[in-house]
Amino acid sequence: MTEWAMNVIVRVHDSKDETHIESVEIMKWTGSALVPDKVYLREGVIRAIKQKVRIVTATRESAGWKLGAEVMVVLINGAEYIKTEADGIEKDNLGELPKF
Repeated sequence: MTEWAMNVIVRVHDSKDETHIESVEIMKWTGSALVPDKVYLREGVIRAIKQKVRIVTATRESAGWKLGAEVMVVLINGAEYIKTEADGIEKDNLGELPKF
């Protein structure tokens, strides 16, 4: 299982054609709680991951936050996608995160 990271994506905003994520809402893990941070553009997430910043996903459930998966940058046919699974599909995919 993936450990909590400092940067946790909790919501996404898709492009109109839903082929890629335009921005994400990131919260910061303090060691005991998630606190609001800000919205980051997709390009900023890609840049951070390339600089070895660890980013994971999480979803809110009735009992609190549930850790998702680590986010990675995957190159497919010359384009970079942010994903939680290197499935070869030409679309950003961070699981079933809520939209904003």
